[in-house]
Amino acid sequence: MDYTINIDCGSTFTDGYLTHGLEQITAKVLTTPYDLTVCFRNLLDELAKLLSISLTELLVNTKSIRFSTTIGNNTILQRSGPRLGLVLSQGFKKCYLKESYAVEGGFVREEMIEEILEEVDSSGKVKKVPSEEQILKTVERLLDNGARCIVIGFTNAALNTANEQAFRTLVDQNYPKHLLGGIPLLLSSEISKRPDDIMRINTALINAYLHRDMARLLYNVENYVRRNWYSKNLLVGHGSGGVARVATTIAVATYNSGPAAAVIGAGRIASLYGIDKLITADMGGTSLDAAMLEGGTPKFINQVDIDGLKCYLLTSMVISIGAGGSSMACVKKSRLEVGPKSAGSLPGPACFKRGGKEPTVTDANLVLGLINAERFLGGRIKLSLKASTQSIKKYIAAPLGISIEEAAWRIRNTVDDKIAALLKEMLGQKGLSAEEVTILAFGGAGPTHCCSFAEKAGINKIIICNQAPVFSTFGLAGAGITHFYEVIKENGEYTRALEQAKSKISCEMKTEGFNEEQVNYHLWPVFKNHKFTGRKQVEDGIYSSKDVEALLLEATGEVLSWTPVIYPDAGEDQSQALSSWRPVYWGDGYIGTPVFNRELLKTGNKISGPAIVEDDETTYVIPPGWHLFIDKYENAFISKEE
Repeated sequence: MDYTINIDCGSTFTDGYLTHGLEQITAKVLTTPYDLTVCFRNLLDELAKLLSISLTELLVNTKSIRFSTTIGNNTILQRSGPRLGLVLSQGFKKCYLKESYAVEGGFVREEMIEEILEEVDSSGKVKKVPSEEQILKTVERLLDNGARCIVIGFTNAALNTANEQAFRTLVDQNYPKHLLGGIPLLLSSEISKRPDDIMRINTALINAYLHRDMARLLYNVENYVRRNWYSKNLLVGHGSGGVARVATTIAVATYNSGPAAAVIGAGRIASLYGIDKLITADMGGTSLDAAMLEGGTPKFINQVDIDGLKCYLLTSMVISIGAGGSSMACVKKSRLEVGPKSAGSLPGPACFKRGGKEPTVTDANLVLGLINAERFLGGRIKLSLKASTQSIKKYIAAPLGISIEEAAWRIRNTVDDKIAALLKEMLGQKGLSAEEVTILAFGGAGPTHCCSFAEKAGINKIIICNQAPVFSTFGLAGAGITHFYEVIKENGEYTRALEQAKSKISCEMKTEGFNEEQVNYHLWPVFKNHKFTGRKQVEDGIYSSKDVEALLLEATGEVLSWTPVIYPDAGEDQSQALSSWRPVYWGDGYIGTPVFNRELLKTGNKISGPAIVEDDETTYVIPPGWHLFIDKYENAFISKEE
C-alpha cells in the first residue's frame, strides 16, 4: 500500500491529508505549541486509528511525508530565537540601524553588532582583507556576550564573497565543529546573491534566528518517523509552494509554507472548474489568509516583509489578518474589538476549558447555535456552552449593556466585517467587481463564516471543497520537489553563472533521487522593483533588460498527480442527510434550523438556507437567502439569491 501523508502544523490546529489511490482521509488535532513534535505524532496516530492499523504499519507503507509548519512564524511572533551576533563592514552599522528594523524589532541587540575593517568595492574588487587578529577578537567578544550564532554581513558581499569566506575559514580553524565551543556561522552571501546589502543581511539574520528551532523540530520529526520504520526522506514545505528534504532546506524558506501550499491547491481547483478569478479565504483558528488567483495562476513575490524586516524570499502573495476561530473579543472604550490577539489551541477558546477566559469567535458561534458542542473535531473535544455563555456575558454583554445573544452576534459580525474589508480592498487593487470573482473558502472556520463575509463584500459565489478543513495539506500533496538558485551576472552576462547554478541544482536533485532526465528546469526573471514576478518564463532579450536584477533557476522533480473522483447524480433530495433540527440565532431571534450530515450529502443534493451542515472537522453555515448544491465531485457550491 502506497500511502502519501501530508501534514500542516498551524497555530491552533494541525491538519492531515492521506491518500491511497483515489481514497482520501483527513484528520485534525490540536496543535501543541510547547512542542510541535507532539501534535505531529498525534496526527499520525489519528490517521493510523482511522485506517485501523498500527503506526508502524502506516509508516512502512508510506511513500512520502510532506510537512509544513508555522514554527518559523511562531518563533518570530514570540521572539524566541537565539541570541545572535552580527558582524558588519566598518562604518556600516549606523546605516544598518537606520534602515533596518532588526534591532528595534528585537531580532538582534545593538550591543551584539560588531564592525570589522574590510572592503569590497562596488565593482566587486577586494580593497581590504580583514585581519586575522580583528576577526578572532570580534568573535571572542560576541561569544563572551552570549552569541549562539554569528551572521556575517559585509557590504558588496553579493559581488565578491571572498572576505566573508575568509572570515569563516579562520573561525573554523580556531573553533572547529567537533569542539563544544564550535560556533554556527552564517554568511549573508550564502543566503542571497542579490545586491541590496540591507535586505540581504536581513534575510541572513532572519534565517539564523529561525534555524535553531526549525532544525530541532524537523530533525526530531524525521528521526521519529524513521524510528517507526519510515524509510524515505521527510519533505518540508517551502513558501515558494515546493518541497525539499530537510538536509537541503534553509530555515527562512519554510516561512509562509502552509498558506503557500493552500494557494497551490487553489490553483488545482481553479483549473478544474475553469475559474478565471478566484479569491482564497483560509480561515483557521488564528488568522484569515487570502490570495487572488487570475487565470488559475497564483501570484508570487520576491521580497517579503517579515514582521518589519524586508527580506529576499520567493513566496506566494498571501495577505493575512488576525481573524480566526480563536480570535479574542474585548471591549475597549465602549467599542467591541475582535482580534488580532488569539487564544490559539492553548489555552484556546473559553469553551475548550483549557484555561481560556476571554471569549473568542468560536465561543460566539457556539452560543448562537451555529456549531455543535458534541461534534467538535468529531466529538473528540466536548465544548462547554456554559463556559462560552459566562465568558461572553462577563466580557462583552455586561460592558455593552446588551443580551448575550446580541453580544455573540456582534462578535461574529465584527470578525466578518474585517474579512469583508480585506476582500473589498483586494478587489479594488485589481479593479475587479464582486460579480467577477468566486471565493474558495477553507480552513476549519472558513465554511462557518464564508457566506457572511462574502455577502458583506458583495460576492455571491462560493466553493467549499471536500478537503476544505485541511486544504493546506491538500495543496501540499501536489507540491513538487523543488530547488531554486539565484543567478547574478558575471562580467556583464549570465552564461557562466547559469552553468554553475544548473550544475549545483543538478547535484541537489540527485540527492533527492532524480536523474537529469527527470528534472524540469525553468528560468524566471527577478525585477529590481520587487513587484510580482508572475513566475513568467524568461523571454528572449530579457537577459539584457535593465529592469531585471537577477534570474531564478527553478528545478522541479516529482509532482504527484491528482485525479478527482466523479460521483453519480443522486438527485436534489437531501433528506437522507438530515440529522436533526436545532434553534439557531440568525440576528433577529432564534429559528428552528435543519442540520445536515456532510458525509451523507450526495451529488445533486440541494439545500436552501437557513441550514447547518456538519462535518467532523468544520461546519457549513447557510444563512437565509443562500443555497447549497453538491456537484459531481461532491464539492459544495454556495450561491445567494439575486
